[in-house]
Amino acid sequence: MASVTWNGTSGDWTNAADWAGGVVPGASSSVTFGGAGAYTATLYTVASAASVTMNAPGALFYDSGALALGAFMVTLAADATV
Repeated sequence: MASVTWNGTSGDWTNAADWAGGVVPGASSSVTFGGAGAYTATLYTVASAASVTMNAPGALFYDSGALALGAFMVTLAADATV
């Protein structure tokens, strides 16, 4: 399972520039939202990930599309919002 980390600024899930390493996560990816500060990660389309971890105080994940989780696992840290 590949580990993919959000870059810590507001942006779109499908934009590779918003992910560390410039790679948009896929169905086998373990996704982590971390970092300090308030930001919004937005999903406007259909996407898949194996798991999502929200470990960023003040972060907001907005899903107006559809996120399918292979492991059906979402982990929330303090002050994270989904």
